[in-house]
Amino acid sequence: MGRPRSLANMLKDIRQRTNMENSMLVTDDELTEYLNQEIAELWGQLTRNQGQPFLRSQTSIDVVPNVALYSLPADFWTLQEVTATYGGITRPMRPFMTAERGYLVGNLAIAPFVGAKYRLQGNNIEFLPANLGFKATVFYTPACPRLTQPGDIFDGFNGYEMAPIYGVCATVREKEETDPSFYENRKAAFFTKIDALSAHRDMSNPERIQDVSGDQFDCNPDVAWWWL
Repeated sequence: MGRPRSLANMLKDIRQRTNMENSMLVTDDELTEYLNQEIAELWGQLTRNQGQPFLRSQTSIDVVPNVALYSLPADFWTLQEVTATYGGITRPMRPFMTAERGYLVGNLAIAPFVGAKYRLQGNNIEFLPANLGFKATVFYTPACPRLTQPGDIFDGFNGYEMAPIYGVCATVREKEETDPSFYENRKAAFFTKIDALSAHRDMSNPERIQDVSGDQFDCNPDVAWWWL
């Protein structure tokens, strides 16, 4: 963690910045809800900007023949990548498009590296053709967790937590029916900083343009081969 701060510490910061240390116009429960909403907005901003991600979880799925759908983790938000491991070899997997599904349901593939594809389906992930067995590893961005207890920790990485804090300060000022513009401007300035910095975690090796055609399958519905 780069800059961990507890919920209690951030609530104290908000009260100090709004001169509400001894006021109960806004309760700690209200501030906690506002802060969770603001952190979720920051979470989305970091996800939108990520090349090499700040936020990453993974889960393994034992794919068995004749079972196509598997549940995604409860905290799944967005997919980053999927790999398949078969016979001690691991390769990236590609998604199939809706228009390609009909070619895959016929159980044409003879190995995971000869055509296994995936597609997100609601709260599930589907692997086709369904006649294959292998281990899939799903790397994903988790949904933003809620802070509920005073000791719960949020990592602001490099002071990024100040954007949510200023956002809550603006909401407090609105509830007081006073001008929130100072805090709104400070929040906007922090988001500008976050946009400028968060996409560049590996400064010496920027992300490369990806070749999305060289390893795609070449399908012929009359031939039982699907090449990656």
